[in-house]
Amino acid sequence: MPGLEPLGGRFRAPLAAFTVALICAGCALSIPYSSVGPNNLHIRTTTGARTPVAATNAWLEVQRVMPGCRGEAEGEIFLRGQADSIHLPAGRLSNLVFKFRTSSLFGQTARTTSYATLIRPREGYTYEAAVTYNDGLFSIDIVEIAPQRASSRRLPRQDIAACATQTGGFMWTWGSELS
Repeated sequence: MPGLEPLGGRFRAPLAAFTVALICAGCALSIPYSSVGPNNLHIRTTTGARTPVAATNAWLEVQRVMPGCRGEAEGEIFLRGQADSIHLPAGRLSNLVFKFRTSSLFGQTARTTSYATLIRPREGYTYEAAVTYNDGLFSIDIVEIAPQRASSRRLPRQDIAACATQTGGFMWTWGSELS
């Protein structure tokens, strides 16, 4: 009949808008990351299932490591899932900060956690990161792959504090001793 709406019809648009706002809450990136060069870091991200009442968002902040071993944000990339690729300058020490934000409509809560590791990409090598976050638990594995896929190795987590501890300064070169 004209003028009759299906049950919940009046609330469908506002509910949809609210759901989108919940899912995207905290997604706005402060500075989008951009770097010129061929993509050498490929990221596969898996987060817990999105529902109309809860969502987990993941993003990566790339920091340039400055003298004194402090990180200076260069930008962020929202991790969409299947495959994201970026360029990290070869030979330069970067701090990768993976961030996760979980929001819940009913709990009216939002929780953010992060994981950081240093990386100094080598010329001609590529890097694959597998990023997983589910129910408050995360794992991040970064693999370095030699040219022509001749060999690969899993990179250990390196905290930015280790930069200053191991060298007393900026010239830390972990990975340079590797073949």
